[in-house]
Amino acid sequence: MKQRWVIVATVMICVFGFGFNVAPVYAGIDFEPDGLESPPTVVAETPGAVDPLEIGIETAVAIALRNNLGLRSDLIDLEIARRSLDRRFNVLIPEISGSATLARPHVEPESPFADFVDLLEPFAAGPVDLEDPARWRLQPELRASLTFTTRMLYGIRGAQLAYRAGVLEIDDARKQLDRDVRQSFYELLLLQENLTITDRRIENAQEQYEDAQANFEAGLIDEFTLLQAQVALENLRPQRRQQQLALETGLLAFVQSLGLARGTEIRLVGSISAADAGLPPEDFVLGFVGGNPGLRQAQQALELLENQLSLDRSARHPTFTLSYTEQPELAGDPLSADPLDIENWSRGGQFAITLRVPLDPQLPQSQARMQIDNRRSERAQAELEIQEAREQVELRITQLLRGLAASLEQLATLALNLELAERAYELAVEAHAAGLREFSEVRDAEVELEEARVAVLEEQYEYLSNLLDLEYQLDISLDEIRERYDEND
Repeated sequence: MKQRWVIVATVMICVFGFGFNVAPVYAGIDFEPDGLESPPTVVAETPGAVDPLEIGIETAVAIALRNNLGLRSDLIDLEIARRSLDRRFNVLIPEISGSATLARPHVEPESPFADFVDLLEPFAAGPVDLEDPARWRLQPELRASLTFTTRMLYGIRGAQLAYRAGVLEIDDARKQLDRDVRQSFYELLLLQENLTITDRRIENAQEQYEDAQANFEAGLIDEFTLLQAQVALENLRPQRRQQQLALETGLLAFVQSLGLARGTEIRLVGSISAADAGLPPEDFVLGFVGGNPGLRQAQQALELLENQLSLDRSARHPTFTLSYTEQPELAGDPLSADPLDIENWSRGGQFAITLRVPLDPQLPQSQARMQIDNRRSERAQAELEIQEAREQVELRITQLLRGLAASLEQLATLALNLELAERAYELAVEAHAAGLREFSEVRDAEVELEEARVAVLEEQYEYLSNLLDLEYQLDISLDEIRERYDEND
């Protein structure tokens, strides 16, 4: 009994002693990711209202984030990574197994008639006692072992890095979906505005045609002028049909991107307007390149590769195994001996401490060495890819900033042009009513006015689209960049 307590005490001392020795190895590792929350429960709901569903831009983003199937699939992957993170220390659980063996040894009996004991005993005057070894042996076994390797530490670290990589991937997917939905929303608003402008042009053309028809009947204009007014009206109808088809097609695709039921009718609520604000200096904005989602994911992938390199190196490190085995054996035949009698049992088993040193990975031409060298090359390649990706992001941000600056200048010019076009159209209408202008001049002024309106809307959409892309590339809003620039100025 004392021997058993000595063995247990030895096991505990070795386990805790090893724990104290390896603690400094990963004391600097933050196993709990800061600021990372568990993925929310996703419940997809599809409105089934009969009336068109009014959707603003923020509502559209919220619906898309809730119903997007790809994002929901990524959340499942993140939950798997989180489960691995929560249970990363299960490598410290020893392997425990239990078994029982009933064996028949290959031992010759002392009597040649031992095999016929059961046949002779009914005819004998008393019990037949022939010397014969036990035909069967019962041998239960309980085994526990725990192997300590440096690979365990890097496996724990890898679970944390994999979860953080999953969080970054989910975060990027959400922000990318947010940007895409907003850009699609503004594009549909642009189509709606163009359709509204075309309707207004048709309405004006209809009024002008009716006036021309009245003037023709009164003999004030000739038939050619009347036909001009009618042709101008009819030329607008095919254009409207094309715009209507483009809008309907876009709405169908937008409904699908939001995860709503097919056939759901929606009505977009919002407007296209670009804030007239200055841009911070280009060099200051480029200081936020590090927040780019793609660069962050690439950096996280590099950390995973570094950890994998450490895992490959651990193949050359020694391993330390603690094992404990209890292997009692029942003396005598288990079919006749009393298994509850402690005297019939003989104790077996052992407590072992094993130190294993792998030798083949130390050889220069070994497969382990080749794997390590290949992993180093992959790391160098990943570093070059990150540098190249950073240059591409900087170029993209520079292009977006210059595009935004050009849009602001263009909007100022287009706004002035729109005012002039509105005034020219008013003067043309007044002059035509007074008989001083031809109808064709009024029509040309109207076309120029509507073209000016469309140009303003398109440039505003271009500005907003580039702004959304810039904020996605930097993972920060332009307003916040302005605030930080004002603080540092």
